[in-house]
Amino acid sequence: MCVCKPMADGGAIEDGDPPLAAPTICIDCLLQRTQTRYWRRGLFGMLKPHHDQNSLNMDISFLISNIQNAIEAKVRGPYSLVTINYDIKPPNLDLVSWRRVLVGMELVLEEPDTNFEIRSIAVSIGQSTNSRCLHGLLILLKSLQELHWDLMQMVLHVDKTHGSILFETLTDISMGFSIQPMYIGHIRALYQDNTVAMRVLGFYRRSPEEEITWTQPERRDYTRSILCVLRGLLRAPAGVQASS
Repeated sequence: MCVCKPMADGGAIEDGDPPLAAPTICIDCLLQRTQTRYWRRGLFGMLKPHHDQNSLNMDISFLISNIQNAIEAKVRGPYSLVTINYDIKPPNLDLVSWRRVLVGMELVLEEPDTNFEIRSIAVSIGQSTNSRCLHGLLILLKSLQELHWDLMQMVLHVDKTHGSILFETLTDISMGFSIQPMYIGHIRALYQDNTVAMRVLGFYRRSPEEEITWTQPERRDYTRSILCVLRGLLRAPAGVQASS
């Protein structure tokens, strides 16, 4: 499991990923040193249309494979080809959105004009391709894949304001603080629209008249994973500190 949380000592990336830096540092690098709006647009374009977890996970697994292979190719240097495992390509892959994800990550795509076949696309490492950024997207994708289906749907469809407030609230309460009064209305709206997902995260109220409370959920890993996903998908690039 990839853990995304502040680590004062630099930390390490779990689940066998090379320990380049703490996961939050990798994701912040991802937001600073890539075409964030472009790969986010591609990622949402790929993942939002899905109505079942199996097909959604197929797209995520394919992207994970692409990024893992890009990390391996990056070690060989600029212009190295990135292997694409066509045998796990989803049958209904949105090729336009997929291209956006890779181009947004500063990978180089070469293909014939008006091409609609993925096997005709050559993917390689560019001069601006950053290994730490690739690890950041890998962490984001693995964290997304770990989530409960209802959590997946919430983070993919939540508006930026509610998503950012959920990120701040989960960060606060995981550190022992209470829900900030100015966020209660937003958390109440999120709970009303995404009751199952919010309960999975530990939010609860017995009746509409009661205030929402929070207790430590059974699956704490969901909280850690959703913090990674919200950080990567919704946080403004200007709001993070550049990584060296």
